[in-house]
Amino acid sequence: MAKKGPEAEFQDDIFKHASERGWMVMAVAPGSVRKRRLVTNFRYDGKGWPDLVCVRRERMIVIECKAKGIRALRPDQQRWQLAFIGLENVNPGIEYHILNPIDWDKIERIFA
Repeated sequence: MAKKGPEAEFQDDIFKHASERGWMVMAVAPGSVRKRRLVTNFRYDGKGWPDLVCVRRERMIVIECKAKGIRALRPDQQRWQLAFIGLENVNPGIEYHILNPIDWDKIERIFA
């Protein structure tokens, strides 16, 4: 089994924190290893889909996880960011966040 990278470990930490507080959490797992990189086989417009989608009651939290010190999004991730921000504007129960491990205080507030 391949060792998890820091971003995957961070996602696991968020999952544990959120699920302990009653959130359902969904992530798309990488599909296979090609040229020593994890690759997910997306269909249609799925490329760039955020790392985690968390739902509890009337709220949906969409999270793009980044390794420590990284905030930049790829262009395909930016398209999804804009789509979710557009939804935030019409539905206050939907939130989009770019998070990395230094944001733990914010994560605790999000999932309170």
